[in-house]
Amino acid sequence: MRTAGPPLRRRVSTFLASILLAGCASSTAGTPHQVVLTLGDSYEQVRRQSRSTLPKAHAFNYIDLSITRPATFRFSDPQYGFATPAGNYLSIYAPDGRVSSLKLLPHLKALPLDETIALVLDLQNQLRRKGWVQMQTTGNPPVVDTPAVRDRIRRNQFSPTFWMAGDRYEVWIHVVRYLNGRRPADNHYMVMLDLGPPLKNERLRAGAMSPLVPHPGTVAVRQAWNGAVAQHKVSDPNAGIHFQCYDRTGRYEAREDAYWCVPIVEHEVVSVDKFGTPVAPEVADTVSYLLYGPGHVLLRHLPSRPGPGHVPEESHRQRPAACSAVEPLTP
Repeated sequence: MRTAGPPLRRRVSTFLASILLAGCASSTAGTPHQVVLTLGDSYEQVRRQSRSTLPKAHAFNYIDLSITRPATFRFSDPQYGFATPAGNYLSIYAPDGRVSSLKLLPHLKALPLDETIALVLDLQNQLRRKGWVQMQTTGNPPVVDTPAVRDRIRRNQFSPTFWMAGDRYEVWIHVVRYLNGRRPADNHYMVMLDLGPPLKNERLRAGAMSPLVPHPGTVAVRQAWNGAVAQHKVSDPNAGIHFQCYDRTGRYEAREDAYWCVPIVEHEVVSVDKFGTPVAPEVADTVSYLLYGPGHVLLRHLPSRPGPGHVPEESHRQRPAACSAVEPLTP
């Protein structure tokens, strides 16, 4: 399996840096809350059973239901459950009012290497004890405390590890390096955990085709705020960016190494103001994207990012120096 190259790592680094900066102001505020759930739970049930700052769901925020104060996380499945330490980022994806997947950072700030390895080892040990099985170990080996692994993490070249719980759940654990801009020799790291259902989904096969077949040629871009749809011609029908591709087991794969692919034929742009009201993207506070294959089958959702109309809260404008100095490292 191909591992993620530097361009992807740079995008992940930038995304995680924005999370770290946004969470600095609240990372020390009081006792951490807790989010408790299993996949398939009603989102409102999760809000009731959790002590957290999870927001109320509405039609335009269900792809990024995020905490605003630090919280621990407990995956409450009786067979495959695990827990993570407090973190300042946790985002739930809940279409149709039920939890489908989530992303989280299981820490409050960027960590030195020793603490990073200890955190990942604890997560891996929890998963093993609960019956999770690591997959694709040749291309994505587990984290172990060896000089070789430490060197790969320092160079930001450690591939995410991939775990499965039977045919019910999957977890990805990513380790990304950061550098303190005021102390260039002081390396720190971030860990992200992705939890969701197995990617192999028979519904996707309705639009599946050989990776040698070019894209159909057009993509419909729908603006959720007013329902407008525009057809865009694909400039290069063989470019991998226009496909969601998989290996034989249904795991993500680069198009050149894939067993089958689904063309992305529809983009939905979800743009809202700071109150969650749908507005045009050019004045939005946040903008998110949903990517679909043939038959309006959801292939991917991209988390919200600040829009042109975003105005940071006062607490985010005046961040502590230690937080504002952390910047993503470009490999």
